[in-house]
Amino acid sequence: MQPAIEVKNLKKSYGKTEALRGISFDVKEGEIFVLLGPNGAGKTTAIDILAGLLTKDSGEAKILGKEPEEAKQEMNIVSSYSWLSGIMTVYENLKVYGMLYGVNDLDNKINMLMDLFEISSLKNIRYHKLSVGQQTRVNLCKGLINNPKVLLLDECTVGLDPHLADKTRKIIKSLKKDTAILFTSHNMQEVEQLCDRIAFLQNGNIIWTGTAKKLKEIHKKKTLEEVFIKLVRGKNGTVQD
Repeated sequence: MQPAIEVKNLKKSYGKTEALRGISFDVKEGEIFVLLGPNGAGKTTAIDILAGLLTKDSGEAKILGKEPEEAKQEMNIVSSYSWLSGIMTVYENLKVYGMLYGVNDLDNKINMLMDLFEISSLKNIRYHKLSVGQQTRVNLCKGLINNPKVLLLDECTVGLDPHLADKTRKIIKSLKKDTAILFTSHNMQEVEQLCDRIAFLQNGNIIWTGTAKKLKEIHKKKTLEEVFIKLVRGKNGTVQD
């Protein structure tokens, strides 16, 4: 079976800075795959290329066997860097995206999502007046508006209080049965709770791919956070299997 997300030798530079130096990975349907690494490692660049927001320099980035631009109706993205309109209300933003995706029974879908993420009372509030956590919840509603087959989540729990962050993780986990999910987070507990596999990025390269359990075993650490710190501080940035 063809992977839902397939990346091969993907490269992207900004001037002389190589953000991605030829990374390769795939994500299967029903899998939560985490891109892990320090700031500037290339995680958001990879997500944005797959979302069709950035053009690649070379390599392949496929969604459901298609170029990202051709798969937009079947995918969605939730990012801590929002593109929603600040002057529009929560409802208006979700209505616009629902119409762009051709969602049936849109009003009911919007109401269901707002209820799920506990923002029904914010329906008529302008987006720019919301707190960071409230904006995050609206972004999550937008990301699920079209029942995507591929979901890209870039730091999608930023600003959420512990109750809502836990609820969001449970929602994400419940989606994996029918969805391929590519996820980034700096919350190591969150990563361990959600991920099936991890690709660790450093300086635009993937230095290791596998399970969190295996990564902890290799480095003889009890937590993924301890491994993360060791890898980021390490001299050569490599993982020996």
